[in-house]
Amino acid sequence: MRHRTAVRRTVRGVAAALAAGWVLLPAVAPAQDAAAPPAPPVVQALVPGEVIPPSLDVIRTLATAEVPTDVQYLGGGSAEARRALVAGETDMVVSGVGFSAAEVAALKDSGKGLVSAPIQAVGLQVFGNRDPFRFQPRGCSDNVDPETGEPINPELDCAVRTFEGTTIRLDSDLLEQVFIERNDGVNIWNSARFAELMAPLLPPPTPAAPQGWEFVSVTETPIPVARSDGDAFNQYLDAYLDRTQGQRRRAYLSTVAGARPDLSPNEDWPNPQVNTRQGLDNVVSQVRERINPASSATPLGGVWAGTSPYYVGESFFLNEAKPSDQRVPLFRVEVLNGAGEWVASTPAAITAAVAAGGGAPLAGATDAVPGAYPITWVNRAYLPQRGLTADEVNGAAAFIRVQVTQGRDRAAKLGDGRLTDELQKEALTAADAAVESNCAAAKGTVTTSSDGAPYVPGGVLPAGRYKFCRAAPAAPSAVPEEAAPAELSTSTDLATDPGLLDSGLSDPGGFSELTPVTESGVLGDTSTGGSALVAGARAGRAGTAAVPTAAVGGRMPLGIPGQSLAPLDRLVTLGMGALIFLGMRHLYLRRAGSW
Repeated sequence: MRHRTAVRRTVRGVAAALAAGWVLLPAVAPAQDAAAPPAPPVVQALVPGEVIPPSLDVIRTLATAEVPTDVQYLGGGSAEARRALVAGETDMVVSGVGFSAAEVAALKDSGKGLVSAPIQAVGLQVFGNRDPFRFQPRGCSDNVDPETGEPINPELDCAVRTFEGTTIRLDSDLLEQVFIERNDGVNIWNSARFAELMAPLLPPPTPAAPQGWEFVSVTETPIPVARSDGDAFNQYLDAYLDRTQGQRRRAYLSTVAGARPDLSPNEDWPNPQVNTRQGLDNVVSQVRERINPASSATPLGGVWAGTSPYYVGESFFLNEAKPSDQRVPLFRVEVLNGAGEWVASTPAAITAAVAAGGGAPLAGATDAVPGAYPITWVNRAYLPQRGLTADEVNGAAAFIRVQVTQGRDRAAKLGDGRLTDELQKEALTAADAAVESNCAAAKGTVTTSSDGAPYVPGGVLPAGRYKFCRAAPAAPSAVPEEAAPAELSTSTDLATDPGLLDSGLSDPGGFSELTPVTESGVLGDTSTGGSALVAGARAGRAGTAAVPTAAVGGRMPLGIPGQSLAPLDRLVTLGMGALIFLGMRHLYLRRAGSW
């Protein structure tokens, strides 16, 4: 008796557990039907060379996020970058020169629009490579009696010294002569103006050199190199010369055959007689290796060009790493700003100019801005307002956000300036705007994240509200018509004849005709999110269709068992079943008792 009671209790407990599981399972199962995690974004970008070093840091950071972004970039000139975005050949570009009215109109006409975000404070640093500067006491060049060959002033110590510094000074007048006029008829190394500018960098007068020092003559002038591909480096170096030496620059260029008729600074170098090379790397290598762009000879007067501070610093670093007998005499150029100060393109000097101009180029070139380096500008990331997928715009927005937050703090280590708080805010606002507009066009849903996750690693961005786009659910893919018809299930558990679902008529409500379904199609497959596909027609029937279980359920007069019952419905069903059981049990016991 006791054993029978224990068995009864065990059976009741198991039945109760199964009933509870049947009721509660739908409350847990939907987690399996949750949207799939976002796919890792792939963003195609075209960027100038000076953007690549800081971008690599950002790319490495994004690669460690829960949803990593793969930024696939190509280096190129700023003009080519803008053309590629207008043509729809890339997802995002960076340019130091804004889009022209014609380019903006083309983007508007195509329905893409344009979003702009400042991401990098840039300075142009002129640097070169030539034989070491040599100097001697002033007067030594004329200190020889032509008749006797003896020194006129024997107290002068006319031994030749070598200038050990790596920084020289050039004002805008000399820079214009070098880069616009190509030193035509003048060798600036031997000019009185160069000696005057360099005097403060030489040793003070001594008894052996009471009148100071003079440079030993050099037979060749320096050779300038500019970019052959349209780029912001050309535009802003030329714009600086135009702003400071405009009258002289225009007067000379008006005499040059083939010079641009308008003569206004843009990304193409104005003097076609100046040697050019495509790409930032090629220009820098010309200086590092001191190669005459027009011949195979090593120019005695040296080669120089304008590039980013990062590439100048890298050139000096690599040079210092060589054995002493293999090093080359590289030098940087300090220029005169509007405040009358000699400045190089340092992070602090770039930051001062960008802050003073609010991001406008060439701040401090002619106006007095203490500490400002005058040849500066801001590189901006550009992406379309519409046309990017949810993944693409999420990845691009994550790139911009990391670049102007963590990247802004790292800028000085790479030779760049620091964006102001206002420019940072503008960039973060632009990233959100790009997400909103592209997401709306893609029929997605805008969501927010407090730390940029899952597209940015935790702790990288400051706390805030960052917008991302959740893609619209993908439409079910159809089974190819040439696929072999699926074999129908012959399970005896399938209560409905599959053939009865196919009426052979089009649905008057506008739905596509349903094909026969298998057992798995009716019951659904919760291991794949409950989106089991409708099987093919009977053997020999032409054509198949793929319809989610949800679509089948929407066509049925009653819900499909196991798919449409909510937890409350299941609870009610269980209660009704229990009442029926108790009623039947009561009748059975009464009838048994009457026996």
